[in-house]
Amino acid sequence: MSTDFPLALADATDYPAPTILATADKHNISLLGLGSARYSQFIAQGMYVKNGRSAIAHVAKTIGLQPGDTILLPEYFCPAMVEPFLWMKLKVKFYRLDKTLHVDQAYFKSLIDANVKACLFVRFFGFVGDIEESLILAKSLGLLAIEDCAHSYFSQEVSVKGECFDASICSLNKFFPCVDGGMYRLSNKYSANDNAGERGISHVEELKNTLHFIGLEKGIEFLKKLIKPSRNNSLDVTKSSDEISAKSVYRYFKEQDLGLGCFRLTKWIVGSSNNKKIIEKRRQNYTSLYAGLISSSLGQPLFKLEPNAVPYVFPFLLHDDDDFDYIREQGIQILRWEEFTPSDNKDVETLRERLIQIPCHQNLTFIELQKIITIINKR
Repeated sequence: MSTDFPLALADATDYPAPTILATADKHNISLLGLGSARYSQFIAQGMYVKNGRSAIAHVAKTIGLQPGDTILLPEYFCPAMVEPFLWMKLKVKFYRLDKTLHVDQAYFKSLIDANVKACLFVRFFGFVGDIEESLILAKSLGLLAIEDCAHSYFSQEVSVKGECFDASICSLNKFFPCVDGGMYRLSNKYSANDNAGERGISHVEELKNTLHFIGLEKGIEFLKKLIKPSRNNSLDVTKSSDEISAKSVYRYFKEQDLGLGCFRLTKWIVGSSNNKKIIEKRRQNYTSLYAGLISSSLGQPLFKLEPNAVPYVFPFLLHDDDDFDYIREQGIQILRWEEFTPSDNKDVETLRERLIQIPCHQNLTFIELQKIITIINKR
């Protein structure tokens, strides 16, 4: 089954190289053991995989979804969330969201039939939103429920009235300076069924990633010349999984990734990070951006900062979609979801062009924050 999403509205190559990156690129190391489980539901029970989309495929298989089953997904998304289900030959229905990205419960219920077995709810941009109400809705209808925490690594397990999610997934490179990495955790009733185990990456790939991380790019080129793949090996170890899968029918999901874990370096970065500092810095940055942009002539912040939220980005709704180009041209690597299936919901359709994701990660400096505020306020 192939994807049928519209093309992106813009390409990164259309703009100058960014001077303010969308995600963190420096490691906030901790020597005090601040990787405690109190900071994330994934620390104590999470299983590492190659990326967030691999995590989705792993949990969907483990909780028992079968080809032909129907899953309910939000109508606002990145295709990387949808493609694992298409690969599994599941049928997909999209439920409606309101302008605050909360679930339209009446519309959700109207989609239920005998084939609907599961649903997925997203903690958009790192916010709690209506995740508890959504869980209760799913369980009241007898559905399996997956929690998408791709934007919410720093989240706690949801438990309401004795109900919990059947599985939760997250994406690591949205919060840490790594090039890959996802995690998933299963509820207790499914953990015994999980036979994914550890999946290895070649030593060459591990070394290349480590050299890249410490800035020794010439070492990577040397390795490519020094080590040649065997003719009897169909897998070229000097190529990344992205290069190997370039001809995939999907834009984001790669079946080969299911046979891989993430880099050992990624695990070390996540395990040695100062989570307390990262959380505090992201919340401080979000607060500064909110104060600086609340009266902007270009648009308005989508959310106030919730007490327990650790934001992935700062969502900002532009008045005019042309300002996306203006901001990118100033060197700020803002993001935008542009490829989701068209909807007759006007509130959501406006998000494709106008809802931008502004960096608020832990590596931003005071000067960079002020530059973002100045540019978006056109001062």
